[in-house]
Amino acid sequence: MDILVLHIKILKLFCLWPVERSKSTIVLRTTVIVVTFITALFPTAATIRQFLVNFEDEAVVTDDLIAIMNCFCGFFVYVCFLTKMHDVKKYVEGIKVFLQFCPADVIERFLTYLITGLGLNSLIPVIGYRSCIQRRPDSDHDPCGLPIRVWFPFDVSTSTFYYYVIFFLVNHTCVHVCGVILITTLSLVAFLMHISAQIHVLKENLVKVFENIQEDNENSNLKLEAQLKTCIKYHSAIIK
Repeated sequence: MDILVLHIKILKLFCLWPVERSKSTIVLRTTVIVVTFITALFPTAATIRQFLVNFEDEAVVTDDLIAIMNCFCGFFVYVCFLTKMHDVKKYVEGIKVFLQFCPADVIERFLTYLITGLGLNSLIPVIGYRSCIQRRPDSDHDPCGLPIRVWFPFDVSTSTFYYYVIFFLVNHTCVHVCGVILITTLSLVAFLMHISAQIHVLKENLVKVFENIQEDNENSNLKLEAQLKTCIKYHSAIIK
């Protein structure tokens, strides 16, 4: 599969690719934003509880603060990309022309990192579920098996349904936030690939211009000047 095709599919998966405006797309994007915001309240409550009720460990506070910052950064980046979707589509599709000058192995490594990182991030808490129950003092309100520490005002252990809903919300937000931040990073990397390709083409054009100079006369100088102006205008337009 073409790396840019895969890149576009991931943007579509996270609802960051322009589609026909409809009620369903508006509801879906609004739901993603609301779920991300609500989920950010869970580690916030856990952090406040650490300071006001029972301070366990600095690592718990650090993890929760990182989770809170990730949620709000993901929320901010998501909204920014939503407002610039058409611009993103324009330059992502334009990069395809210049991909021949820049290998896509950088993006491939980022995608491998995404899949591996998200997989491990979700599996490790599940694997250590039993030992977590033995160590955690309040697992009824701060359930085990989640990638971040949270706290709920009600007893989650009274209903399996509540736990699965919370498990879905937290993991969905973790995957979505990490995915959005990474896919925006990939988009910036692709943009830098685009700039690198343009510099490569500029170098080749300049080499050709000076290779074609055979004699020092007025016509040759005018031709050289015209070629250089064309080259500069072309690359200025691309960068803009």
